[in-house]
Amino acid sequence: LGDDRKKKLPRRLKHVSPSEKEEQQLPFPRKLYLMLESVDRLGLTHTASWLPGGRSFIVKDPIQFMDLTVPHFFKATKFRSFQRQL
Repeated sequence: LGDDRKKKLPRRLKHVSPSEKEEQQLPFPRKLYLMLESVDRLGLTHTASWLPGGRSFIVKDPIQFMDLTVPHFFKATKFRSFQRQL
């Protein structure tokens, strides 16, 4: 894990994540969709991706998923917390 966990979020993803005000207004499913679309577009599918058909998704690397993506969309800092919201 080492350095892989400390990778910074690509600059482009910061522009996709909702502003603080928008984040408070968006319902969980919408934020989840925006996050997954961002992950897919930016090539971070090694952490999570849509499954074929686009109706469900898989988290392939929970640690990197939580470190690289989730904090920019949700307040959850632990994978278990994120799972409970699902």
